[in-house]
Amino acid sequence: MAHTRLDGHQIFSWLLVGLALVLLWAILQPFWSALFLAAVLAGVFSGLQRRLAKRLGGRAGLAAGLLTLLVLLAIVQVVFCGALLKLHGVPGLEQLSWLVPSRWALGAMAGTIGLARIVPGDLTGDPMFRHSTGAWLINMGMLVVLSVVFGWLVARLLRRHEPAVMRK
Repeated sequence: MAHTRLDGHQIFSWLLVGLALVLLWAILQPFWSALFLAAVLAGVFSGLQRRLAKRLGGRAGLAAGLLTLLVLLAIVQVVFCGALLKLHGVPGLEQLSWLVPSRWALGAMAGTIGLARIVPGDLTGDPMFRHSTGAWLINMGMLVVLSVVFGWLVARLLRRHEPAVMRK
């Protein structure tokens, strides 16, 4: 068995690889949890896409489009809930946010704990976040109304695609 000796170039190459790995670790260390979460979500959504494609008769493109729509709806919920952007007093955005259930849910939660007192600022100065019974009842009432309206809409859309035999 012949022993191979490392020459200067090989040692230098291995040191560069080691240094690159250390730097990569140092750069990526704060993001490991986000990278892990992204990998888990990719695994969950790929399984969901396969299952949805199977239910749609093998149409993987349609399944991917529906899942993309689902992600976009989730992003709309986050943007228009009022936690990221000041929506009160912004014409157009404020009215559009009234159609988003997460806006009313965040208002009810913020009103319950008195978020404006805990975290004073522009975002928490929204009248929907007031710590009062009236604001809380309006927020909860709108959640119920939106749930009924969207539930009826989904049932109506699903009914359109149901075979006529099953409608009776």
